[in-house]
Amino acid sequence: MPNSTGPSFTMTSLAMARSRFGRALATVLRRHRLTRGLSQEALAEAAGVHRNYVGMVERGELAPTVENAKRIADALKMSLASIISEAEKS
Repeated sequence: MPNSTGPSFTMTSLAMARSRFGRALATVLRRHRLTRGLSQEALAEAAGVHRNYVGMVERGELAPTVENAKRIADALKMSLASIISEAEKS
């Protein structure tokens, strides 16, 4: 029997990823990764997430969890607050 929170969570995550803010967040993360000369694989390794996860977030296919967004921000040597603020201004 499927978990009733599974599909709902997936739909919410997908909806956020496709939202204006989700796209802006993806753009901000990608821009800062490229500015630092990091590959998706190098960023993923530094953040402790799978490289496919970074790619999916950057393409707007997946909204990162707060924990993983913090890990990615730390790997970029930025605060999560500054990344979110930048995305909100986009």
